Amino acid sequence: MTAQILLSLIVGLSVLALFNGLRVFMTPSGGEDRLQEVLYGSPDAPMTLREIELRTSFVNRTIKPMSKSLLQWLGKLAPQRNAEALQRKLDMAGNPGNLGIVDFLGLKLISGLIIAVLLILFVMVVRTKTSMLMIGFVGLSGGLAGFMIPNYWLIKRIAARKHEILKSLPDALDMMVICVDAGMGLSGAMQRICDNWNNALVEEFARVLTETKLGRSRPDSLEAMAHRTGVKEMISFVMALTIFFF
Repeated sequence: MTAQILLSLIVGLSVLALFNGLRVFMTPSGGEDRLQEVLYGSPDAPMTLREIELRTSFVNRTIKPMSKSLLQWLGKLAPQRNAEALQRKLDMAGNPGNLGIVDFLGLKLISGLIIAVLLILFVMVVRTKTSMLMIGFVGLSGGLAGFMIPNYWLIKRIAARKHEILKSLPDALDMMVICVDAGMGLSGAMQRICDNWNNALVEEFARVLTETKLGRSRPDSLEAMAHRTGVKEMISFVMALTIFFF
């Protein structure tokens, strides 16, 4: 069993090394730029749609879409109770990786499967004689633990994002006061903040600006932002903006 696992690791590492080696080998060096330009044209020339697709990395072109499809397929197999509560948590976390409810459930299933398999292999390597009951218990325990790991990660992500938003609020309020004194409106002040900062609060401001451009009323967008972030101080912040600007 140990030899089989070692062989699998060697094969996997060899394939990974081969892939990385091919990627480095296929990347043209600086001395070949002129030859590439003569043979295939200037890099500044307009590219066809096919050329754009081929220039996209293999990971972005193939691996990521396949992974997304796998997550969605597995997510449909998982129970989708409390879907609204899960969507709210994903919103509070900033929708990391553009994960939807089905994607996140698929991620939980994959995590549970991986942890279960790894623990079973570990027990079979450490214990030469392992009963089926022991294997089943270890697999079930590992599967449950792995299934819960994404939940823990999501909770930590929500807490970190709330802290980032809360820390940014005072500076954002000061910036808005300065912008308003300079004659800007609310949208202009929010856009100025989006142009100069890069944090979770800016992401929320940018979403509000996008929603208002698409026709949603600004008070509704601000109220949705306060509800979406889950930060209590954001509610007071939005109320102050509503009183001042509307």
